[in-house]
Amino acid sequence: MHPTDNHCPSCRSPLQGFRSGGCLVIRCSSPSCPWEAATTFPVPIRDDDTRYSIVIPALPNANPAVLIELNKKFTHGIPVTRNLAVRGELPPFEGSAHEIWHEAHRLRDNGIPFRIEPEYPFDLDRPETAFGPPDGLLSNETTNA
Repeated sequence: MHPTDNHCPSCRSPLQGFRSGGCLVIRCSSPSCPWEAATTFPVPIRDDDTRYSIVIPALPNANPAVLIELNKKFTHGIPVTRNLAVRGELPPFEGSAHEIWHEAHRLRDNGIPFRIEPEYPFDLDRPETAFGPPDGLLSNETTNA
């Protein structure tokens, strides 16, 4: 079967793709045909080996709630966090694409500005860019990709 041929190798009926967690199942759409294949579903964010950094700019007007949230990543206490934040000298948070995804959401949910270096390829507003489509029937575009 050619990879872009979206037809069953047994009966030539259209194939359907389904995602279930980390599995990708391709099966024949004909109810009388038992053909199917399964493999792992590649999750883009897990395949990214790049190390990223979250950099927080100077926050001269940081309120106590922001300082408390920032301090959750440090052990030096609120006064030191405040001084570093005011000067823009907070250490960057470094991690995998997946770790950065979660930390970026935590910061954003708490109104803390940041930037990610190098350029982060996943859209924080579109989880499918990082984790792929949700479980269920896949579109032909996803099945043929």
